[in-house]
Amino acid sequence: MLKELGSTDDRRMVRNRSKRNTSSCGDRRSSLARRPLLTLQEVVDAYILEWQPRCWVAFHEGHRTPKAALDLVASWRDEDRKIYSHQTRVPREAKKDAGNAIRNLDVDAIRDFEDLFECVDRAIGSIPGIGDLTVYDVAARLGASLGKLPAKRVYLQSGALKGARALGVDVSQRSLAVAAFPPELHRLAAWEIEDLLCVYKDELRLVRGAAA
Repeated sequence: MLKELGSTDDRRMVRNRSKRNTSSCGDRRSSLARRPLLTLQEVVDAYILEWQPRCWVAFHEGHRTPKAALDLVASWRDEDRKIYSHQTRVPREAKKDAGNAIRNLDVDAIRDFEDLFECVDRAIGSIPGIGDLTVYDVAARLGASLGKLPAKRVYLQSGALKGARALGVDVSQRSLAVAAFPPELHRLAAWEIEDLLCVYKDELRLVRGAAA
């Protein structure tokens, strides 16, 4: 719960943070200068300060019924009614075909994110132009609506995959148990670890180099 905002500066800070954490991984870096992050603990602290709460999660949580959730995700639109940045380069026909497949998903029997991810992957993973990142994004957005965000495993794709490599983690699997990551990251939920790996992939490379 947010603390009571007593000053104009407090309210301005929250508005600025909300603007910073609305967009997708590729363009959601803070424009504010920040000091170099020298340890993994500092990276985690920076993520919590700069990126929580995640606005896309709150946006999709507001669409709880399966039909509302599926229709929203199939539209590829964020809370500003813009195409999510991850999907701006996905061909229009691929988005159309995948959107139709998403609307027809049966999610009533989904037990957890692992089930949801497999369901999405089967439905859209083979569509030309749809890659691992879009499959994960679709599953995560649906998971936010259905209360089934990743809780047990961290999924690796695109920037998150680079971040995991920077940590020296074995990335031979599509997803890894939370326990496979350094203990500093265990303060975060599995989906937040994926988020951090993507946002701070460059810092993680430098942190590992400094520790070597």
